[in-house]
Amino acid sequence: MNTSLAHPIFNSAEFFVETPMAIDLRNQLNAWVQSGATGGAIFGAYRCGKSRAIEFVSDQIYNRLNQKIHTCRLTIHRRTAKTETSIFRNLCLSLRLVPKSRSTTDDMSDLVFHHFCDLALKNDTKQVVLFVDEVHRLTIDQLEAFCEIYDKLVEVKVNISIFFIGNSNTSANLIHLIEKERNELIRGRFFTRRFDFSGVRTANQVRKILSQYDKSHFPTPNGPSYTMHFAGEKCGKDFRLADLTEVIWEVFSDNYRNNLKLREWPMQYFISTIQMLLVDYLPMYGVDNDEQLYNSIYQSVEASELVSSLARIA
Repeated sequence: MNTSLAHPIFNSAEFFVETPMAIDLRNQLNAWVQSGATGGAIFGAYRCGKSRAIEFVSDQIYNRLNQKIHTCRLTIHRRTAKTETSIFRNLCLSLRLVPKSRSTTDDMSDLVFHHFCDLALKNDTKQVVLFVDEVHRLTIDQLEAFCEIYDKLVEVKVNISIFFIGNSNTSANLIHLIEKERNELIRGRFFTRRFDFSGVRTANQVRKILSQYDKSHFPTPNGPSYTMHFAGEKCGKDFRLADLTEVIWEVFSDNYRNNLKLREWPMQYFISTIQMLLVDYLPMYGVDNDEQLYNSIYQSVEASELVSSLARIA
């Protein structure tokens, strides 16, 4: 099979649809960076799409001179040792730096320091951005490693903004510690600014996301839209996925949002629902029968495992 011809929608590791929430995040990050913010926190619920949104915006951060600011990402894994040394070691891995076999914590800190200096010199405001994902897996002591990075860069007039991303609920204990007086330095540098990232909360957001399927084309910019590729033959050349906004939101509200008291539709399960609907149900049943359309959407939500995931979280 020639994988180069595989439709992007089937590559779940790379497939991303621009969402209003991701655009809001991009705008907020740019506002923070351009105002000289040294850091901030981005929190959201389980599977709401925070990490994918960070990937999306990471190459869209600019300074006031409209010069691109280089960004780096570090993910804290469950197996990460609870030490400052592990932070510098993982930073080296993330930045593709190769410390010597007997490198000390100071050696790795210096490697990271010089790398950030080099990146900052690529723009006239000497700025660089670091995203730290899964912040809820850090200890308060490990946050001191980021203070050290900040301090060393400030000494050579380099500006770094460090943004921490985490789950709203599981980050509560860490935030409680950060708010203590003895941790004022950490809080003041990195946690006075907060952005709450959410999943899908309104029908208008649904419409804007679905319209991306109508606007995106494959395999060339002049090729069929994602919608037409799968549903055009059965639904007609004038069909647009965004036309189903109201009925999709109705199915979610009637069967899940109200009954389960959900504040939002997590992006992972929303995207899974739309993929099932677009790839399997619409090409088979079309949109002419209202009862069948409602059932197709309902079955797509069920197949996304939204309900079973909520049960596991509970």
